[in-house]
Amino acid sequence: MIQRAIENEVPHRCVIGDAVYGESWDLRRNLREHDEPYVLGIQPHTMQFVLDEQSLQEGDPVPGDVPTGTARELARHDASWHEVAWTKGEKGALRAAFARWRVRRTEPGHHGGRRATDESGWLLAERVGDRTKFYLAWGFDDASLEELGMYAHLRWTIEKFHRDAKQDLALDSFEGRSWTGWHHHMTLVLLAFAFLATLRAEGGGLAPPPKLTEVIHVLLVERAYRLGLEEGAPPALARRMAQKFVRRMTDY
Repeated sequence: MIQRAIENEVPHRCVIGDAVYGESWDLRRNLREHDEPYVLGIQPHTMQFVLDEQSLQEGDPVPGDVPTGTARELARHDASWHEVAWTKGEKGALRAAFARWRVRRTEPGHHGGRRATDESGWLLAERVGDRTKFYLAWGFDDASLEELGMYAHLRWTIEKFHRDAKQDLALDSFEGRSWTGWHHHMTLVLLAFAFLATLRAEGGGLAPPPKLTEVIHVLLVERAYRLGLEEGAPPALARRMAQKFVRRMTDY
């Protein structure tokens, strides 16, 4: 999917994801090879880092007296925690405390010890109650802490989409048995969601959305109208035929 987005020149700033993706060494390596910045969640205890203030380069052995450790261990070093607001919620701005460290990931050396890799960036930490979440940001050398905090939370937009599409548009209610049928269902749901999102944006987000049946009716009529035009029917006739066809062939 990322490769297709790159090939089609889809405008974007970075790749985001939770720790399931952040823990994938192959994914992160491929992103760097394509010069794709990323902000990915990571587990607090799996990867080993060294503070990048040591000016190590890829392949350099990490001196024995230089502190290395996991994200959780490095987070014990002195850091300035700042409150960052990344978006407005229903009850006001969403905020959390963030801190960051310049780090370089390390890996086991050939003769013991550890050596530096090519992966350097920001280790981003977020305090959530009594827990601390961690992210690894690459390609953001000059980014502010506020910018990193915003990107770290953008993936929740995707999760909110899945929640809303399931609750409002029956994304998860397909009961057919064919691959083609599933794609038809998903296409209608995505078109309906895009339609509703456009209405909300134009109406300031306050107007109640139309019913799903109304949205699908509009989409089906429009598709039937386009088919009529492709067959050579005059626009007025194509519109009447489309409306009559949809009335007869659907329950909407």
